[in-house]
Order: sequence, then structure tokens, then C-alpha cells
Amino acid sequence: MGIGELFPTDKELMKAYGVSSTTVRRSVDEMVREGWLERKPGKGTFIKKQYVETLGKLTGFLTR
Repeated sequence: MGIGELFPTDKELMKAYGVSSTTVRRSVDEMVREGWLERKPGKGTFIKKQYVETLGKLTGFLTR
């Protein structure tokens, strides 16, 4: 999912993760407050920022 894309609906998230509507609403509300998502009335919730995790400095691999 990229910036500007439509985020799944509450019902889709409830079904996908097997959680309650309260859990989904609280989680989405938190992501909106933190600036990750943006709600557009009548249109849906959209991704505002993309999460990218970095590993830091990779120094090598160990194989056995």
C-alpha cells in the first residue's frame, strides 16, 4: 500500500484480523492522530505516510 491509497474499511480489517470493531476504530483513530492515515468524509481513509523499516548497517551474514 502506498501513499494516497485507500486504506481498508473497518469491516475488512475486522474480518482479516479477527478483531472487534472497537479495536479497529481505536487503532485507526490512533494512526490518524499520529499522521499515518487521513480520513476524508464520504470518501474513506487514506494512507498519508508510508512506514519504512531500516536494518541499520548490515555488516555480514553467518551461515552454517
